[in-house]
Amino acid sequence: MKNRKMLLYKKIMVTVLSSGMLLLPNWSYALPQGGVVVGGSGTIGTPSSGELNITGNGGHMAIDWNSFNIGQGETVNFQQLQAVLNYVTGSQRSEIFGNLNGNGAHVFLLNPNGILFGESAQVNVGSLTASTRSLSEQARRGFNGTLGNLDSEGIAKIQADIVNLGTIKANAINFEGNNISIIKAGTLQIQGGDLSKVSLKARNNINIGYEVTDKTNANAISQKASALGLQGSTLDGTAKAVNDCLLISTVEELQAIQNNLNGNYMLKSNINAGATKGWNSGAGFKPIGGDGSGFAGVFDGMGYAINDLYINRASDDYVGLFGVVGQDGILKNFTLTGAVTGRHETGAITGMNKGSISHVINEAKVVGQSTVGGIVGYNAGRLEVITNKGFVNGSQRTGGISGYNAATGIISEAVNNADVTGLAKEPPYIGGICGYNEGGRVEKIKNYGTVTGALDIGGIVGHNYGGVIDTAENYGKVVGLNTPELNNKQQVGGIAGMNRGNGIINNAYNEGAVEGYVLVGGIVGTNFISGTVSNVVNKGSVSAEKQVGGIAGKNDDIIINAKNDAAVTGEDYIGGIVGYNEAYTTGRLENVNNSFNGIVTGNGKYIGGITGRNDTKGTIINSSNQGNINAVNASYVSGIVGYNYGMIINTANEANISGSVEKIGGIAGYNNAGTIKNCYNTGSLAGSSQCIGGIVGYNKVGTIENCYNTGNIDCKDYTGGIAGYNNAGELINNYNTGNIAGDSKYTGGITGYNNAGKIINNYNTGSIAGVSQYIGGISGLSIKGSIENCYNTGTISGNHYLGGITGKNDTDNTIKNSYNIGEILSKNTSQYVGGICGYSNGAVINVYSVSKITGKSNYGPLMGLTGQSSTVNNAYYYDFTVACYKKYDDNAEYTTLEAFNKAFAEGLGEDDKNVWQTGQKQTAPYLQSFLETISGDVGNVEATAGSDCKAALLARLQALGITVDPDKILGLENLAAGEYDLSELLYSTQDGYDLQLTGKLVLKAEPRPEPPKPGPIPDMGDKYAAALISIQKKVPYMWEENVPDDRRLHIDEQRRIRLDSNSVKIETTIFDEINLQEAELLKE
Repeated sequence: MKNRKMLLYKKIMVTVLSSGMLLLPNWSYALPQGGVVVGGSGTIGTPSSGELNITGNGGHMAIDWNSFNIGQGETVNFQQLQAVLNYVTGSQRSEIFGNLNGNGAHVFLLNPNGILFGESAQVNVGSLTASTRSLSEQARRGFNGTLGNLDSEGIAKIQADIVNLGTIKANAINFEGNNISIIKAGTLQIQGGDLSKVSLKARNNINIGYEVTDKTNANAISQKASALGLQGSTLDGTAKAVNDCLLISTVEELQAIQNNLNGNYMLKSNINAGATKGWNSGAGFKPIGGDGSGFAGVFDGMGYAINDLYINRASDDYVGLFGVVGQDGILKNFTLTGAVTGRHETGAITGMNKGSISHVINEAKVVGQSTVGGIVGYNAGRLEVITNKGFVNGSQRTGGISGYNAATGIISEAVNNADVTGLAKEPPYIGGICGYNEGGRVEKIKNYGTVTGALDIGGIVGHNYGGVIDTAENYGKVVGLNTPELNNKQQVGGIAGMNRGNGIINNAYNEGAVEGYVLVGGIVGTNFISGTVSNVVNKGSVSAEKQVGGIAGKNDDIIINAKNDAAVTGEDYIGGIVGYNEAYTTGRLENVNNSFNGIVTGNGKYIGGITGRNDTKGTIINSSNQGNINAVNASYVSGIVGYNYGMIINTANEANISGSVEKIGGIAGYNNAGTIKNCYNTGSLAGSSQCIGGIVGYNKVGTIENCYNTGNIDCKDYTGGIAGYNNAGELINNYNTGNIAGDSKYTGGITGYNNAGKIINNYNTGSIAGVSQYIGGISGLSIKGSIENCYNTGTISGNHYLGGITGKNDTDNTIKNSYNIGEILSKNTSQYVGGICGYSNGAVINVYSVSKITGKSNYGPLMGLTGQSSTVNNAYYYDFTVACYKKYDDNAEYTTLEAFNKAFAEGLGEDDKNVWQTGQKQTAPYLQSFLETISGDVGNVEATAGSDCKAALLARLQALGITVDPDKILGLENLAAGEYDLSELLYSTQDGYDLQLTGKLVLKAEPRPEPPKPGPIPDMGDKYAAALISIQKKVPYMWEENVPDDRRLHIDEQRRIRLDSNSVKIETTIFDEINLQEAELLKE
């Protein structure tokens, strides 16, 4: 303790930085650092033996410094200068404990982070201007020896203070800061004694100390600053009174402040208050000011400390160094150590604050019952730039900074570094910064301490009722203790336990682990009615039994722009973002993300990557999950919502889901009359039970629209690319490309089982593999429902009841306007296998299949077997044995695609003609609903035969503002020179375009290369010379004019020669070509 007092005696102070945080001075100075001359001319010398010289050329000079500090015993000299501007661009305040000499120059020291002249500082300059204003680079470069007046923008930027404990000698002194504190007027020594040359401009307070010179005579005092004529002003120049502050040297003088609660005071040095432990029969120091008579003056600690203060008043209220600080009271710039004990409204600095407290540090232990805080018990005023390092223990409304923050209360730039504990059963309200925030504002705050309690526990605020929490960070562990009295309403959060009544949590970050029993969240335990949570991130692990989420345990209103980046573990109602989106009022989750690190683990029910359960009024929009879901013996599990009653829009799951669970979905495990639109899943899903779907595991009377799945799915029963089981629901405009595997029965590319549901405009391209029966490209089994405008291209494999569209088209079910071109792989033991359905006892209308069908019995190109209620109309299949299309009922044959399209179109009813595209010659009929219409006149597109004519066409379309997928434009392959009508030439894929383009493609023949000039003839004798000349001069014969280009090149290649040592030979050519060449030679 003695060493600590010695350190404090060296004037360790605190002040505000640009970030507003408290900082102890850095004693390892190395003089000003990082100096760069930006205006005027001069040189910065090399430091030597603790001295630095800056030399000018007799004029002005401007220097940017990374830091400007002078340690005790160090010296900075400015020479040959009229004026020098020193501007600090770094983030630390300037601390002057050594010598600063100007040799007649006007020295400007500007640091927006604050300036401290320590007790050992000696400044001797022509004039001194010390300011915490900001100055632009342009203004610094143009420095001419003066600073202009501050405008409103410049005034707003001044946030830091100036403190002077040293001696300043100059012809003129100018201070400009947020607050100005001067230990004595005598420290400002103007040449000639004219104090009118001292200018003190401050946004808030100007405090100047004076002291009693004779302790036996209260009237024997040093002169007050006001009596000396020192004047102050606001930053815009308006006159402002100077606060004359009586200097306090002892703990007895400190206690005597009680005799004049309206006075102004200033600490002259550190105070040893250890004797207070024996005062008042062990009760210790008596708090200054009470409930009816609060402190209304100024107390400026000047950075000194009050050490070992002892207060033990467990039966008293309004307990602290000050009992009550009134509306006009100001406390600032000091540190407190010791121990403080009270009952209600207890805080180390004050029991109740209605005024202003700033730049204070508490290291004292604080103990009380209710409304207990490390700094303040009850705050209705302003707390700014404060730090608590003392352990805090209370029963109710307990916080590291303030137990209670009223509607008029503001807590800004506060840090808690100590543990906070509150053990009352109800209502405790325990927070790292504030226990209960009722309409007040808590901003720019951080907590590092562990927070422990039973109910409404938060890393920042325990209970936020109508208040604002903005720019908050928690790094401390938050623990909710499980007690029998909780009754399922614990509410534990990394930022707040409860947020309600128009409460706002914005720009919040949690990194501390959060633990509890029920209603536990990485940011907030419960976001209740009219609560808003926005722009928040959680990186702390979250664990509880029930209603646990990476952001909130339960949500009833709005959470927007939230990210969870940590593991979430529990049993029931578990979500990467929200455990239970109860949606009592709104229940809106928007732009929320559970990241790869947000692994969700549960062993109960209602488990989701975003929320475990989404109720009727709940909406999830523009959100995503990448955190894997691990579930054991669980049900209602999903990458987004475990159980959904509400709406899920524009949301994606990219994580894998696994475990011994039932009712698993990429987007929702169970969709009960909910709506899911514009969503997708890419994660793999695997479960050992039943009802797994790429989008929904079990869809009951719900709507799934414009969704797709690309993830692989493996389940026992009721497995589908979109829905495992569709019970009277609607599946509209969806597709699946993932591979689907069912270990038992009911496996489909879209749904495993369709019971009275509607499946419209869906397709599947993934492989469908079932071990047992009821396996289909669209649905494993469909009964009393409908499948319309659907197609399958995926491979289907299994044993019994296999179909390209459905394994079984059961009673009162309709398959209409659908087709299958996927391969069906049955076994030699298979029964009921068909290109459209294995068994049909319903209606089959406007369908075709292109698939080889095999089996043991009851198999066929369209249907394996039809029941007595089955009807078939306008159905076709491809017969691979004779290579043509055939009609199901009369076996009429169609050997070309054009003929098949025509016959199929003629069989369509009027309402169905617009459903199909049947006019093309290159493909079988397409379903119109999957095609995007592209129309326009592209004119003539010219290219060279053999070149990339598709690129030329795409460039023309792009110029017309039409963008297409190149892979979906077909018909441009292997074209010879000539003109082509684009309306006849082009076609697309089924998932591509209805091409209604007019124009021509003009392909010009490739230019022929110039024949090579004859080369020198080797001397091989007359016998071969004539033959060699003839070969070298060869030009195309007439018979070659009608030969295609690629064929002519082949002929030229065959006309190569080989020169031997004594012969010339024509290499072997095609027999027909030799004959034709010989015929041409005879003609010549």
